[in-house]
Order: sequence, then C-alpha cells, then structure tokens
Amino acid sequence: MHFDLRINFKGEYEMKITLEQIDLVRKRTNASYKEAKEALERFDGDVVEALAYLDESGKAPKTEFGSRRAFMDKVRDLIHKGNITKFLVTKDSKTVLNIPLNLVIILALVGNYVFAAALLIALVLGYKFNIVSPNEQNNMSVVPKNPENPVQNQSSNNENQ
Repeated sequence: MHFDLRINFKGEYEMKITLEQIDLVRKRTNASYKEAKEALERFDGDVVEALAYLDESGKAPKTEFGSRRAFMDKVRDLIHKGNITKFLVTKDSKTVLNIPLNLVIILALVGNYVFAAALLIALVLGYKFNIVSPNEQNNMSVVPKNPENPVQNQSSNNENQ
C-alpha cells in the first residue's frame, strides 16, 4: 500500500486516497463508496482508523457471529430449539414415539444406515412422522384424550363432592 502526498498551489498537503484503500474499507465494512472515501479522507488515508470510525459510527454492519460469545449464544439457542421441538411417530392417530428432534439428528448421524432402514420399515408399516415445534403444539392435539384417564376422573370426582 502506498500513499500519495501532493502539494497544491496554496502550499497545503493533499492526501490522495487510492482505489485499493477504498475497496479494502468497503469489503471489510460493506460501506458505500462515498462513506469509505469520506472515512479515509477524515483520517488521512489511515485504513485502520477509517474502519474503526465506521464501526463506531454504526455504518459498518454488525455481523451475526461477531464474537465468540455471540456464536456460542446462537449455538445454545439452536440446541434449545432442537430439544423443545418434538419428532412424533404416530399410527392410527396414536402417538407411538415422542422424542426431541436433537436426538433424532444424533441417531441419524451415528447410525445412519440403521436409522434410515428403521424409518423406511416404519413407513411401509403405516406409521406417520411429524415434527412439532412448540408454537404448533399449542394448536394441535398430539395425544388423543382418554376418557378413562384416572387423573381426569379424579379431578371430576373432586368437583362433584
């Protein structure tokens, strides 16, 4: 990287900003051409200072995984979402299996051929697969109500007494 200093007719120094400098700032910040040029002019062609200025002024976009902590928070949220999202296996509107989606993913990765064969056999035997997120679970009756449920019978008996 080179700097081009010129002296104008008034005896003042002028800093010439190169296209390479502008491209570098634009690539690192996704700033417009004008914003990158103005930042470089403000700091006499110092790319590091221009990058810091654009970052502090909010003109540089924030990356989704800007730091290790942000990345770990995103991974933690994704794992939590996989734990509360359920993989249901049903047959004749009865739930046969209800497990977290993360467990299904682990089983698919560890025992991929056995897992794929089990899924195919279950499909041939008439089982259905559903993935239910927490938002959908509120609107969908996953487990059919059992009229002979002792808990329901107990609560109705208590109300009658």
